[in-house]
Amino acid sequence: MARRHDALIPLSHDHQKALSLAFRLLHPAPPGPVTPTTPESTPPSRRLETLQFFDEHLAEHFAIEEELLFPALRQAYGEGSTERTVVDALCQDHRAMTSARNAIERCIEESELCHLLESFGVLLQRHIRREERELFAIFPGMLEPAAVAELHARIHERRPPDTPGACKL
Repeated sequence: MARRHDALIPLSHDHQKALSLAFRLLHPAPPGPVTPTTPESTPPSRRLETLQFFDEHLAEHFAIEEELLFPALRQAYGEGSTERTVVDALCQDHRAMTSARNAIERCIEESELCHLLESFGVLLQRHIRREERELFAIFPGMLEPAAVAELHARIHERRPPDTPGACKL
C-alpha cells in the first residue's frame, strides 16, 4: 500500500487501531486464563471494549471526517462522481456503526450480543478498508494545495499523533 498523504496519517493510525478491534471481535480468543497477552474475551468484555473504543475514539474520528475531510472532498468532486458516492457511503457506514454501537449497549441476551459484536466487526473492517483503498488512496486528488494544507492543519490540530487524544489501545 502506498504511503498516506501526511494530512491523513492521524486518521490512518486510528484505522490501524480500529482494525485491531475488528479482528478481536471477529476472532475472539478461546476461553482460558487471562494473561497480559491474552486478555479476557467474553461477550461482556468485548462489549465493554467496543463501547469504550467507540466513545473514546471512533466518535471523534467520525466527527473529524464528517466535519473536515468529507466536506472538502464533496466540494472537489461533483455530484454523481465515484468519489462523491464513496464519501456518501462512508457517511452511511458511520450512521450504521453508531446504530450498531447503541444496539450493543442495549443488548441483554448473550447470543444476540455475540452476533451484534461480530456484525459490528464486519462493518468496521469493511468501512476502514474502503476508506483506505478507495478514498485515502486518491487523496488529495482534485483538491487545491491550499485546501490540502488547511485540511492537514485542522486534522492534526484535532487528532495530533501520539498524544492522549490520539487513538491508542
